[in-house]
Amino acid sequence: MNIFLNNQQELRSGWWVAVFFLVLAAFTFPLILVSQHYNWEISIHQQAFIVVVTTLVCQAMRKKPIAELVGKLNLDLVKNSLLGLVAGAILMLLPALVLTALGIVHWQQGTAGLDTLLSLTMVSFSVAVAEEFLFRGFIFQRLRQSIGVWAAQLLIAGYFLLTHMGNPGMAGSIQLLASVNIFIASIMFGLSYIKPIVSLCQLPFILWQIGYRARCWDLG
Repeated sequence: MNIFLNNQQELRSGWWVAVFFLVLAAFTFPLILVSQHYNWEISIHQQAFIVVVTTLVCQAMRKKPIAELVGKLNLDLVKNSLLGLVAGAILMLLPALVLTALGIVHWQQGTAGLDTLLSLTMVSFSVAVAEEFLFRGFIFQRLRQSIGVWAAQLLIAGYFLLTHMGNPGMAGSIQLLASVNIFIASIMFGLSYIKPIVSLCQLPFILWQIGYRARCWDLG
């Protein structure tokens, strides 16, 4: 048995994961050196761009379209994207309203202007793009193909947790609960990618997550 090539004489999926990280490093390290030389911080927008470009390069190397990862650009994709935005908004808004009604979460009017709101929206968008392409994109698909869905889910969840260990508040007694929260979140996101209908089952999880985060802010 050839450890590098499968029966179709194609590079095995597991090796493509290594190729992805090599390409990612080839783009990232020069940017790090340039940022250090000119003393500026690499933004989340640049990070998202690098992850997307790395994905495009790897798909091109495999001679496969990007649609294999994100779906075909057609009316169904637009419709599903809009439905996803609406469903996601509801899944976040409804628990927030419930927690507000129970007195667990309290809201205050902020002083930030429209510019700040737009900036935060763009940051959130770039974070979503970077994380979904990195954790549910090329790597996830290659792992699913090589070791199966649940083994891939567990590996990606562990990787997801590892990259979030430096999050604010990840210390003391909060660290264990936050780690479990992040690990489960990755599993749920993976399930949503595989079976979008599972998003309807995430309401209890999101309710607990928002309440947990609110509690962490109160403790902080």
